[in-house]
Amino acid sequence: ANATSLATIATYTATKDENIMVGAYAGFPQNYTGIRSFGIYKGGTPIAMDKGPASEGEGSHQSSVFANIHLNAGESVNIAAQQNSGTSLSVTFVINSTRRFTFK
Repeated sequence: ANATSLATIATYTATKDENIMVGAYAGFPQNYTGIRSFGIYKGGTPIAMDKGPASEGEGSHQSSVFANIHLNAGESVNIAAQQNSGTSLSVTFVINSTRRFTFK
Protein backbone atom coordinates (compact mmCIF):
# COMPACT_ATOMS: atom_id res chain seq x y z
CA ALA A 1 0.00 0.00 0.00
CA ASN A 2 1.36 3.41 -0.79
CA ALA A 3 1.75 6.27 1.65
CA THR A 4 -1.95 7.05 2.20
CA SER A 5 -4.27 5.28 -0.26
CA LEU A 6 -6.50 2.26 0.19
CA ALA A 7 -5.14 -0.65 -1.89
CA THR A 8 -7.60 -3.36 -2.94
CA ILE A 9 -6.00 -6.77 -2.65
CA ALA A 10 -8.86 -9.03 -3.76
CA THR A 11 -12.44 -8.69 -5.03
CA TYR A 12 -15.27 -11.21 -5.21
CA THR A 13 -18.50 -10.47 -7.13
CA ALA A 14 -21.58 -12.63 -6.58
CA THR A 15 -23.25 -14.11 -9.66
CA LYS A 16 -26.37 -14.99 -7.63
CA ASP A 17 -27.86 -14.13 -4.23
CA GLU A 18 -25.69 -15.90 -1.66
CA ASN A 19 -24.16 -15.89 1.81
CA ILE A 20 -20.38 -16.05 2.00
CA MET A 21 -17.77 -16.42 4.71
CA VAL A 22 -14.62 -14.36 4.12
CA GLY A 23 -11.37 -14.57 6.05
CA ALA A 24 -8.15 -12.69 5.31
CA TYR A 25 -4.75 -12.17 6.94
CA ALA A 26 -2.06 -9.59 6.09
CA GLY A 27 1.28 -8.36 7.36
CA PHE A 28 2.92 -4.97 6.84
CA PRO A 29 6.71 -4.60 7.07
CA GLN A 30 8.16 -3.03 10.19
CA ASN A 31 7.94 0.77 10.22
CA TYR A 32 7.55 2.95 13.33
CA THR A 33 5.28 5.63 11.82
CA GLY A 34 1.54 5.86 11.23
CA ILE A 35 -1.50 3.62 11.29
CA ARG A 36 -2.16 0.31 9.50
CA SER A 37 -5.64 -0.86 8.55
CA PHE A 38 -6.92 -3.99 6.86
CA GLY A 39 -10.53 -4.79 6.14
CA ILE A 40 -13.38 -6.37 4.27
CA TYR A 41 -15.63 -3.89 2.41
CA LYS A 42 -19.05 -4.28 0.81
CA GLY A 43 -19.97 -1.44 -1.56
CA GLY A 44 -17.24 0.73 -0.04
CA THR A 45 -18.54 0.25 3.51
CA PRO A 46 -16.30 -1.55 6.03
CA ILE A 47 -17.85 -4.83 7.20
CA ALA A 48 -14.87 -6.02 9.29
CA MET A 49 -11.79 -3.92 10.09
CA ASP A 50 -8.52 -4.27 11.97
CA LYS A 51 -6.79 -0.95 12.57
CA GLY A 52 -3.85 -0.09 14.78
CA PRO A 53 -0.56 1.74 15.19
CA ALA A 54 2.60 0.73 13.36
CA SER A 55 4.62 -2.04 14.97
CA GLU A 56 7.19 -1.02 17.53
CA GLY A 57 10.17 -3.31 17.74
CA GLU A 58 10.99 -6.25 15.54
CA GLY A 59 8.58 -7.92 13.16
CA SER A 60 5.68 -6.91 11.03
CA HIS A 61 2.26 -5.46 11.89
CA GLN A 62 -0.16 -8.35 11.44
CA SER A 63 -3.91 -8.11 10.85
CA SER A 64 -6.75 -10.56 10.34
CA VAL A 65 -10.44 -10.07 9.58
CA PHE A 66 -13.40 -12.44 9.17
CA ALA A 67 -17.06 -11.91 8.26
CA ASN A 68 -20.23 -13.67 7.16
CA ILE A 69 -21.83 -11.53 4.45
CA HIS A 70 -25.01 -11.70 2.36
CA LEU A 71 -24.54 -10.61 -1.26
CA ASN A 72 -27.20 -10.07 -3.87
CA ALA A 73 -26.31 -10.97 -7.46
CA GLY A 74 -23.87 -8.35 -8.80
CA GLU A 75 -22.71 -7.09 -5.37
CA SER A 76 -19.00 -7.24 -4.53
CA VAL A 77 -16.79 -7.73 -1.50
CA ASN A 78 -13.28 -6.24 -1.42
CA ILE A 79 -10.33 -7.01 0.82
CA ALA A 80 -8.19 -3.89 1.18
CA ALA A 81 -5.21 -2.52 3.11
CA GLN A 82 -4.12 1.02 4.00
CA GLN A 83 -1.25 2.67 5.85
CA ASN A 84 -0.13 6.26 6.40
CA SER A 85 3.55 6.06 7.31
CA GLY A 86 4.47 8.75 4.76
CA THR A 87 6.35 6.25 2.59
CA SER A 88 5.35 3.31 0.42
CA LEU A 89 5.08 -0.03 2.21
CA SER A 90 4.17 -3.32 0.61
CA VAL A 91 1.82 -5.79 2.24
CA THR A 92 4.33 -8.55 2.93
CA PHE A 93 1.84 -11.41 2.78
CA VAL A 94 -1.85 -11.88 2.31
CA ILE A 95 -3.81 -15.08 2.58
CA ASN A 96 -7.46 -14.69 1.68
CA SER A 97 -10.19 -17.24 1.35
CA THR A 98 -13.78 -17.05 0.33
CA ARG A 99 -15.93 -20.08 0.96
CA ARG A 100 -19.43 -19.92 -0.40
CA PHE A 101 -22.27 -21.65 1.39
CA THR A 102 -26.04 -21.61 1.32
CA PHE A 103 -28.43 -21.34 4.26
CA LYS A 104 -31.60 -23.41 3.88
